[in-house]
Amino acid sequence: MRTESTHHPVALVRRHRVLWITATWCAGAVVAVSVLSFLGARGDSTDWRPLADTGLLVVMAVLLAGVVLPALARLRRTNDELARLSMVARHTANAVLIADAKGRVRWVNDAFVSITGRDAETARGKPAAEVLAGPRPGTSGARALRDAVKFRRACRANLATADAHGRALWLDVEVRPVQADESPGAADADGFIFTAADVTERTLAEERTARDESTMRALVEGAAVISWEYDVASECFTYVSPQAARLGYAMADWFQPRFWHRILHPLDREEAIRYCVSQSTSNRDHRFQYRVIAADGAVVWIDDLVNVAGFRNPRPTLRGVMVDITQRVAVERFESGQRAVLELLARGRPLSEVLARFALVVEERLPGRLVTVVLIGPDGRLRTGAGPSLPQEFNDAVNGLPVAPGVGSCGTACATNERVVCEDLATDERWAFFRHQTERHGLAACWSEPIRAADGRVLGTFGIYRTSPGAPDEQEIAIVTTAANLAAVAIERDAQAEALRRERDRAQAASRAKSEFLANMSHEIRTPMTAILGFIDLLDGDATVAADAAATIRRNGEHLLSIINDVLDVSKIESGRFSVESIPTDPVAVVRDAMALLAPRARAKGLHLACDIGPDVPRGVLSDPFRLRQIVVNLVGNAIKFTDSGSVRVAMAAEPGDVLRIEVADTGIGMEPAEADRLFRPFTQADASITRRFGGTGLGLTISRALARMLGGDITLVTEPGRGSTFTARIAARPVAAAQTEREVPVANPAAAVAPLAGLRILVAEDGPDNQRLFRHHLSRAGAEVMLVANGRQAVEALCVQAGAGWPIARRPAPFDLVLMDMQMPELDGHGATRALRSAGCDVPIIALTAHAMAGDREHCHAAGCNAYAAKPIGRDELIDLCARWARSASRAAA
Repeated sequence: MRTESTHHPVALVRRHRVLWITATWCAGAVVAVSVLSFLGARGDSTDWRPLADTGLLVVMAVLLAGVVLPALARLRRTNDELARLSMVARHTANAVLIADAKGRVRWVNDAFVSITGRDAETARGKPAAEVLAGPRPGTSGARALRDAVKFRRACRANLATADAHGRALWLDVEVRPVQADESPGAADADGFIFTAADVTERTLAEERTARDESTMRALVEGAAVISWEYDVASECFTYVSPQAARLGYAMADWFQPRFWHRILHPLDREEAIRYCVSQSTSNRDHRFQYRVIAADGAVVWIDDLVNVAGFRNPRPTLRGVMVDITQRVAVERFESGQRAVLELLARGRPLSEVLARFALVVEERLPGRLVTVVLIGPDGRLRTGAGPSLPQEFNDAVNGLPVAPGVGSCGTACATNERVVCEDLATDERWAFFRHQTERHGLAACWSEPIRAADGRVLGTFGIYRTSPGAPDEQEIAIVTTAANLAAVAIERDAQAEALRRERDRAQAASRAKSEFLANMSHEIRTPMTAILGFIDLLDGDATVAADAAATIRRNGEHLLSIINDVLDVSKIESGRFSVESIPTDPVAVVRDAMALLAPRARAKGLHLACDIGPDVPRGVLSDPFRLRQIVVNLVGNAIKFTDSGSVRVAMAAEPGDVLRIEVADTGIGMEPAEADRLFRPFTQADASITRRFGGTGLGLTISRALARMLGGDITLVTEPGRGSTFTARIAARPVAAAQTEREVPVANPAAAVAPLAGLRILVAEDGPDNQRLFRHHLSRAGAEVMLVANGRQAVEALCVQAGAGWPIARRPAPFDLVLMDMQMPELDGHGATRALRSAGCDVPIIALTAHAMAGDREHCHAAGCNAYAAKPIGRDELIDLCARWARSASRAAA
């Protein structure tokens, strides 16, 4: 690298070599001329003297004119330049060091001494890099200076060192190699010049500024807010503080165009943008609140304070601070919700509405929690007051539970008048009897706070459920305590206003009376039907009875029963009291059983009945086997009814998303699309002529579609006149391990074996004489030893002995293997008898036989302690199969 070496003192010194070389040549010429003169003086044959004299004159003239005089002139100019440069070097504020080709110091100026405090004489002869580095020769700056000398190159480095007194010193050092001859091909550096500027004050100022910036950044980034800067033109954040990560997005996302627009809550987006733009363009600082959607989907409330000082810049900029006020808003909304509940009370709204609204207010305040308000009813038992987010089945199951210790959280809290916390329902013994409900609905923990009247009486409980085990924190306890107090106000206010609500409640009582009437009608009709159909089985086994008469009675009896069932089902569906189960079910067995039931009807019409089960259909799903069978029977029976020739084909396959598809296709009469729309309406068929031709109530398809929807699906129809119809039922069917339960659909002819009940002792509690005779006949013919009692009290006496204070104790060993228990009997009904037997320690299987078939009857029987449930009328084969299965189950348990 060439440098302006002629301006440096070393270069000027090196230029004197030219003058010495010139002088040397001149001396040589003089010597040559002198030799020639000497030879001439010796008198040699050649006369050298004239030549020597002449040459001497010529040489002297040439040297004088061309060499000596210019050299002297250059020497004079060099001296002048040296003087000037020396003056500059001495008076400059920067330290200057001149070094030789090896980097050793030859000269330093006065500024070096004043800046470093080091002696000039001490520095001479030492490497310049070490002289400047002083006590810190290992710094990166010192290494850079040494490398510059080593590799003969220019360099600039910041050097952190100390002066001779030990004070910190920062130098900005520049080193340049120099050479005397700058002509092409000249040698490498003949020396180096080091210049060092004292930048200590500037460096200290920069460090102070950096510390101040670091402190400010720590304050900004350490605050629980999001500081931001926004470029209006590009619609991008140019800065956000690290707290932005609390919303769950990657920091890089914040710097994407229109990111703020995207995370705004859809309900707030338009208004928030409009307001911010209008305020900014008006050059007004502003503050506004809005919601954003966090990365996990949570709604976060933001209080945004915006400064518009940079909005008028060539590149408009906004700056501000976002404050997370979600907790504050939650508290405000909770207080507002409380005021809204009080307003509902003031307007005299129904207690159920007030409690449901309050439950939702608390759920909003405690995200992820489910709220229930359980009251103590007039009968002294629990009833659900509100549970808007809990399944209706769960709320219904609470109704009628006793107020006693050990009855879950609510029953225990009502009985003890103390807060009850159950951190894990799967292991808490107080929930053992109700665990099937909590597991079914995914509830894992519960705590209940008593609701106390002004006089201290317990009115009910305010309960909180969560889906994972755990205990409430102090905040939750405070909120629930407040909620229980407000609920007490609502309940007492409702009780005080009872007289004003009686007229309205009278209409509700009429609705309940209708449901009770339907239940009673069911009982009154089903009880004689049990005897009618049962004695048909007797006639079937007696060859002396006319077969035609038996067939006629059976056909009409079954038809009447199907009509009653359909009417009751429609009534339950319309009143919202119909429910379905979700238990392990084998859909293949259900369909095959339905096909076996309907096969004789198809053969009688000469139809080909086919069934195609896909290989991917699971053998175990969660569903309701009875309702699934009802759907299949209705659809296939409908297809057989409206098909005169050809075939009826049933196909079942699994679809993605845990869906079971069942297609029933026939080659029947079909219909127009407009007629098809009427099929699913109650009591309606395609037209009056079809009703006259084929008969029926028109309820089957209505019930089937309602059942399919309750099972998580629907029924669709594709039809064409003269070409048949295809009904497609889809239901939700989450696969599970196939399991057999007492509620499985019975298979055809399970009693085909000889004496399947041989050796069994069965107690039949039934108040109807005809039904007693019927059950005794069927069970005795199947090999069982049967004892009849007419009411629940006699059933308890048959299985228990009286102990002290009148409490019954179960006999040991049990005198019976199985109990068939009618649920509606005089003196003591089946529910009371079953509870008494279980309280006495009787573990004999009890099968409920009831003519009640309304929604909730099955659950009430199980809650009383029954092991199985069967609705009257019940066929002989189903009765024997049910007894055999539960007897076997009891034997396995005993073993």
